[in-house]
Amino acid sequence: LGTDIISPPVCGNELLEVGEECDCGTPENCQNECCDAATCKLKSGSECGHGDCCEQCKFTKSGTECRASMSECDPAEHCTGQSSECPADVGHK
Repeated sequence: LGTDIISPPVCGNELLEVGEECDCGTPENCQNECCDAATCKLKSGSECGHGDCCEQCKFTKSGTECRASMSECDPAEHCTGQSSECPADVGHK
């Protein structure tokens, strides 16, 4: 039996939690133009609120480099156009 306390998500605490699309803090402090700080949901028309593949609230187009190659065994990673996150860093052996 665990002793961890599980609390419900709290909108406005700057932590992305279950059920939230974004959490930029309180409405007074939010600096993210894509996020509705009162609801922790993306504003209408926004696809994303943060990430290496998110620009001006939209997914960066497919093929845009988001992580440079570090060597010939580590190819660059590119945005998919379907996610705000850069794909996992994959190296070849």
